[in-house]
Amino acid sequence: MDQQQPNFPVNQVPRNLVTVTQIVYFLHGLSIVLGVFSGASIATAFVFGWPSIIAVIINYVKRSDVQGTYLASHFTWQIRTFWYAFWWIIFVWVVGFFLAFILVPEFDTETPLFS
Repeated sequence: MDQQQPNFPVNQVPRNLVTVTQIVYFLHGLSIVLGVFSGASIATAFVFGWPSIIAVIINYVKRSDVQGTYLASHFTWQIRTFWYAFWWIIFVWVVGFFLAFILVPEFDTETPLFS
């Protein structure tokens, strides 16, 4: 059954939901910072880093709680951003893998690389 979700005025959104939203933003931001200061790329750290994975799980668990509030759009944006980045990374990896085999010639060990 479809339950009716409460519509909270902006000033009456439960404080714990605002805190959860801020924690999720912090976790996503932490993943980006880890990507900047580590050997990983920013995009792969954002998608495959533990902070972002935990953040998306929190988004899905708390999504029903924020329905009817302005925070619902934040949760939707966070989830979509994660999945858009995920699928673009997969696409680039797949295309890059196949292009590497098409564009990079097979090396012949008998022929010197530089003549």
